[in-house]
Amino acid sequence: MNNLEIAENIILKAGEKLLAFYYEQEKVILSQEGRDIKAQADSEMEAFIRSEIRKEIPDASILGEELGDESFEELTGFVIDPIDGTMNFSRTNPIFCISVGYVENGEPIWGLIYNPVLKELIKGSEEGLFLNGNSFTRENITDPKQAILST
Repeated sequence: MNNLEIAENIILKAGEKLLAFYYEQEKVILSQEGRDIKAQADSEMEAFIRSEIRKEIPDASILGEELGDESFEELTGFVIDPIDGTMNFSRTNPIFCISVGYVENGEPIWGLIYNPVLKELIKGSEEGLFLNGNSFTRENITDPKQAILST
């Protein structure tokens, strides 16, 4: 099994674990500065993902948003954002995801984005872009008048 397959299995397991936090009535918020918040689930999810990666790849280098211990510029290893969109998550808005990527010497090789509520797994690599295993492409729109911005 390669790193991407390992990470895909881990991110799906992490998604199931994250759903338990998502459906809790009260989300535990550890800190908040303006719109930047840190939930207890952030730290626990990152620890879980790190642990799962290390079970499969004991010497893996890992850079995480919550428990960062590596420098991105020269990193060869995994990059984790355990809850990308913590504000939405904290408000039980389903627009958040778990992000896991892999870089070599700071250059992106592949990435995974998983929304466990919507059950959407996006995978991007040299092989292409996939949503739940199905290949898709994005339109190459360069004219801002034709672009769609969603917030």
